[in-house]
Amino acid sequence: MEYYLCALLALIFILLKINKENILDFLCLNIQLLSYRTCFFSLFLAFAYSLFSLIAVYPILDVFSLYANTNAFNYLQNNLKETSILMIKNWVLIAPSEEIIFRGYMINMILNTLKKTYLTNAIALIISTFAFVTIHSYQGLGGMINVGIGGLFFGFLYLYYKNLYINIFVHGFLNTLFLLKKYLLHDTFLN
Repeated sequence: MEYYLCALLALIFILLKINKENILDFLCLNIQLLSYRTCFFSLFLAFAYSLFSLIAVYPILDVFSLYANTNAFNYLQNNLKETSILMIKNWVLIAPSEEIIFRGYMINMILNTLKKTYLTNAIALIISTFAFVTIHSYQGLGGMINVGIGGLFFGFLYLYYKNLYINIFVHGFLNTLFLLKKYLLHDTFLN
C-alpha cells in the first residue's frame, strides 16, 4: 500500500510541475494555513466525527450486521513496536498522501476541469469518495460504507475550509484513535 501511495504522489507532483502549477497552492497546503489553531481544531473535529460514528454510523451498520473487517490489524494488540511503526507511517505517509491524492489533487482537478457549481462540487465529492473507498475495499462492505461516510466528511471539510492541513490532521487523529484501539483492545467492539 505504501508503494502505491508513493507512486501516486510522485505522479501527482510530476503532473503539477508539467502544468507549471504551484504545488502547495494547488493542493491548499500553503504554509500560512498551518497553525496551532488548525491542529487543535482538527483534533476537535476528529473527536466529533468519532462521536458521530459511535452514535449514528456504527449502530446503523450493526442493525444490518455490516462490520468492517479490520483483522489485518489484529497483530497490533499489545505490540507496541508494530503499533509505533504504523503510527509513524500514518502521520508521515498514509494520512498526508491519502488527503493529497483524494482531496487536494482529485477534487481540485475536477473543479478546475469543470465549471464550478454546486453540482460540480457534488460530483468531485462523490468521485473522490468512491476512489477513497476502493483502496479500503479490504475492509469489506461494512468497512467501505464506514470509510465512504468518512470520505464524504473529509471532502466536505476540504471544500468548506480549503485547507488540506485540516484534512491531514483529522485523518491522522482518526487513524491514531483506530490504531490505539487495536493496540489496547482485541474484540469486535468498534471494528
